[in-house]
Amino acid sequence: TEELLAPATAALTAPLVGTDNAGLVRSGATLGIVSVSDAEDQSPQTVSFYVNQLLNVKPPGQLTFSAIAPLQPTSPTAGCTYDGAGGAPRTVAAAAALGGMTREICTPDWNQGLLDLGPSVFGSVFGASSFLLSNVPDLTAGRTISVKVNAVAVPATLPGGATVWTWDSTSNRLIFE
Repeated sequence: TEELLAPATAALTAPLVGTDNAGLVRSGATLGIVSVSDAEDQSPQTVSFYVNQLLNVKPPGQLTFSAIAPLQPTSPTAGCTYDGAGGAPRTVAAAAALGGMTREICTPDWNQGLLDLGPSVFGSVFGASSFLLSNVPDLTAGRTISVKVNAVAVPATLPGGATVWTWDSTSNRLIFE
């Protein structure tokens, strides 16, 4: 049995979110869940049960559930098989209800599917416009904020003067323009 929604929900609700997973859910931060499976979700409760549980953790817009799953009736790629029937209606319904997206697991090229999932999961440097910082930056003695994406420095402004990002001291967020 391959359960996708039940363990995701268990990880983000009591008792685990207060013990083993303490700190996983941060106020003000978005939370992206990604499921990768060659089988349909087989969790015991209805999809709406898990959707409601997850929406109690984070409101709409702050939580997404996306999946790489068996979306076709049968595998579209030679040499790749599904574990059970394709179509994944439960997984697709959860992704739709929680603002995520789905991509086919039996694809010869995962690059595009993962690029497509990026904004849904990570936001807009991959998609979101702002990111809550976990600590207030120390800007004393001429110190500045340094932003890196994939280990590459991102300047606050472009050579032509266009703003790329700013720091909002009131909300302690980096805001991408």
